[in-house]
Amino acid sequence: MKKNNNFQTTIRCKCNYRGNLDFYISRGDEEFFLYTQNFKNIVYDFYKRGVGIRKALDHSQAGDYVALHKTMDKLFKVIKYVEKDECVSFLDRTQMRKERKWA
Repeated sequence: MKKNNNFQTTIRCKCNYRGNLDFYISRGDEEFFLYTQNFKNIVYDFYKRGVGIRKALDHSQAGDYVALHKTMDKLFKVIKYVEKDECVSFLDRTQMRKERKWA
């Protein structure tokens, strides 16, 4: 199967002026806002420099940190929503499903 990923898809967070974390997903020149959550130091340390999408959603990277597990769960759900709303695909599953549908 041929993939259309010319650019690495990354998820990163920034601390906003209220002290919360804003999450963004980016690929190439495109960047989409995902959501805002309360500041957790472990979550900020993990996502602040940008993380590839596979690593960002991989629960084995979270260790025993419940906050990271919950963030990964929420990120998956929000990414699926953004894919549907903006007509883009970030996850491999979505790309495979589109290819199978049109084949």
